[in-house]
Amino acid sequence: PDETCVIERREEDAHVIDGAACAANDWQAPGWSGRPRGEDSPGRRASLRTITPALDGAFAWLQAPVLNDWTRLAVIADAAADIVIAQGYEDRAPVTAVLRCSAAVA
Repeated sequence: PDETCVIERREEDAHVIDGAACAANDWQAPGWSGRPRGEDSPGRRASLRTITPALDGAFAWLQAPVLNDWTRLAVIADAAADIVIAQGYEDRAPVTAVLRCSAAVA
């Protein structure tokens, strides 16, 4: 339950970030670079590292700089709880109902 990772992938190689991890559209692998996407990629990643998202679908953690003009989808997933919660965004506001998915695997 305390294991997480982010897998960063390019066409020919990949880098795995073990431990407490989050993704915010900016490379975390040493030596990988690209152009920043959205607003304040390093700030978004730093903000995401400080939150503890609840599985309530309220997305209270979704504030600037994580929420920005380019935000289109917010997702919370917990494999142990067998749940994925998502909501679509445009213009910094929700534009879809909260989607909750859960499926028992035998």
